Amino acid sequence: NRVQFFPGDVRKTINYNMPKKVSFLHVDLNSAEVEVEILEKLFPLISSNGIIILDDYANYGEEEAYIKHNIFFLENDHSILTTPSGQGIVIKK
Repeated sequence: NRVQFFPGDVRKTINYNMPKKVSFLHVDLNSAEVEVEILEKLFPLISSNGIIILDDYANYGEEEAYIKHNIFFLENDHSILTTPSGQGIVIKK
């Protein structure tokens, strides 16, 4: 009952029935530009101590994502923990 699917471009479907708070967000869109665009919309909804997983954060070939994610979270006063698998983890303050 608490899961809904909205097929289509995530930049458009993200506007449907958004919750007031999000406690866990896994970002895996394979486009640094789109990932940051989505983070700009969803980051304010992440609850305190909420967790964000950045799938392709620090893998070879994902340098653009690494740079753009670092800029986004630096501007939002947060740090990213890099995992051995190349994912990034952010815990919202």
